[in-house]
Amino acid sequence: MIDKIICVACTSSETKVIESRPCRNGTRRRRHRCLSCGYRWTAWDGARPPKGRIVGSRGTGPRRGRPTTSDEVKRILLAPLSVTNAQLAREMGFSGEWIRMVRVGLTHTNIHPELERRKPAIGEAKGRSCYNCANWSAGCDFGFPDPMEEGPGYAQDCDLFKLKQH
Repeated sequence: MIDKIICVACTSSETKVIESRPCRNGTRRRRHRCLSCGYRWTAWDGARPPKGRIVGSRGTGPRRGRPTTSDEVKRILLAPLSVTNAQLAREMGFSGEWIRMVRVGLTHTNIHPELERRKPAIGEAKGRSCYNCANWSAGCDFGFPDPMEEGPGYAQDCDLFKLKQH
């Protein structure tokens, strides 16, 4: 029998996992939301990792936690789309996910707003993308965050991702 997760605010058992991500120390971080009162909280399976150690954080190595400069945002946005997020990440010292978030306009939209942010169309998604997942129909079959808000790169951290057979 599976134990119900109880809301820490109102003690309702009507809760939902809205995000699940692996941590570098081997544990898993889960974001919960109460369907009764709307309260949200984070829980870890095991020991909580040191702050800033969750997979997918924006910086790597000595650049971790350092603010992105206006010139770096401009360089990311002006890079041709033939240059992948991973290539740009290696050159600039950021994670590929951070580069993607800047490119599609999920962050830093107030810096160089005149430069185009481009979200891939559903048919353009490549690699590990929500749109290429066998569990994606009119949305995620498991009810995880909408890629239109989180971006189709959410699939990078999804344990339930299964490549769609064409």
